Amino acid sequence: MTALAILVKFTIPEGSMDKFMEAAHHDAKHSMQDEPGCQQFRILIPNEQPNCVYFFEVYNDEAALEQHRKQPHYEVYSKIAAEIGVTRERVDLTLLNP
Repeated sequence: MTALAILVKFTIPEGSMDKFMEAAHHDAKHSMQDEPGCQQFRILIPNEQPNCVYFFEVYNDEAALEQHRKQPHYEVYSKIAAEIGVTRERVDLTLLNP
């Protein structure tokens, strides 16, 4: 059995980290709490990169990821990320040991 995982690296504009993290924690909490297809949603911060944040997310499948993008908590996060001008890089992964 496999699962869909994504690793997303965000670069946060100076002075916007608190606002971004508030939205990120809201999205992570409700993804885990409200979405049966979301297996994990972790927020990571590199020790030596103060304006960088990673999300590690695991979903049952592509359909669960698409469902995630339709949730109200994702909309809140997405709007704030766009407002503050976050840049992101995404890597799609296959988790072999969900």
